[in-house]
Amino acid sequence: MIRKVIQLLIVVIIFFFLGKMLYHDWGEISSYQWEIEPIKLFLSTAGLLIAHFFGAFGWNRILRRIGAGLDYTQGMAIWFISILGRYLPGTIWSAVGRIYMCEREGISKSKTGVSVILEQSYMLITGMVVFLFSLAFWHDWSSLKSVFSAFLICPVLLIFLHPRPLTAVLNPILRWMKRDPLVIDVSFYTLFKTFIFYLGYWVVFGIAFYCFIDSIYKIEFSKIVITSGIFAISFVIGYLAIAVPSGLGVREGVLSLLLSNYMPPAAAIIISLGSRVWITLVELIGIALMFLFHRKPLNDVPPGEKIKFW
Repeated sequence: MIRKVIQLLIVVIIFFFLGKMLYHDWGEISSYQWEIEPIKLFLSTAGLLIAHFFGAFGWNRILRRIGAGLDYTQGMAIWFISILGRYLPGTIWSAVGRIYMCEREGISKSKTGVSVILEQSYMLITGMVVFLFSLAFWHDWSSLKSVFSAFLICPVLLIFLHPRPLTAVLNPILRWMKRDPLVIDVSFYTLFKTFIFYLGYWVVFGIAFYCFIDSIYKIEFSKIVITSGIFAISFVIGYLAIAVPSGLGVREGVLSLLLSNYMPPAAAIIISLGSRVWITLVELIGIALMFLFHRKPLNDVPPGEKIKFW
C-alpha cells in the first residue's frame, strides 16, 4: 500500500510541475499557430511501428541464438503482448509475461530470462551511447562542458559487449535476488552484431520521433541527431525508474527538460505529453495487429531448431 502511494505521489508531483509550467506559459502556447501535419504524423506513426517490429525481431533472433528457436510470428506475438506488462508498476512484468508465454511454447525460463536480459541490456547501453553521441551536436557548448565527463562512460559501456563482464555485473544481482546465475554462451562477435543492431533500432526510433515533433512544431532537420539522443536517454531513464509504470512522468519530465534547450518550454511539455499518447497508441496498434493476423494460439507452434544468429 505504501509503495503504491509513493508511486502515485511521484507521478503527481512530476505532472504538477509540468502543469504549472504550462499554466505559466499559456499565453505563449495560445499565440503559437499550432498546426498538425497529417502526412508527417502518419510517417512518424509508421516509423514507430516499424521500430517496434524491429525490436520484436531482434529479441526473437537473440532467443534463437541461445538455442530456443521460436516461430517468428509466435515470437512477434509474444513480444507485443508482453508490452502490456510495461503499464504495471515496476519493470519486470513485461519480462515475466514473456517468460510465462515462452514456457507454454516449451522454452525454459532460464533461456527466456537470458534473452530478455541481453535484449534489455543492449537496448539500454545503445540508448545511452546514442545520447552521448548526440551531445557533440548540441549548440550550447557551455552546458556540454558540464556533461563532458559523460563521454568517459562510452568505453565502460563498450566493455559490456563481452559476456564475461556483463555476467560479472548481473550475477551478483541475481544471487541477491535468489535467482540462478546467467550462463551466456555466445561469442563476442555475436554480441557486437547485437550492439550494432540495437544502434539501428534507436536510429529508426529517432527518425520517427523527429517526424512526430516536426508534425506538431517546426524544427530544423539538422536537429534530428539531437532529438534522437534526447528521446533515447528519456526512454532509458524512464525505464530505469522502476517505481512508476512505464516510466510515467519521468520520461515526460526528462523529455521536457532537454527539449526546452531547442524550443519554448511550453512546446517541449506539449510534445513530451503528446509523445506518451503517440507511443501508447502505436503499441496498441501493434498488439491489435498481432491479434488480428496471428490467429493460432500461442502454444500451437512447436519451438524451432537453433539457427545461425543474424
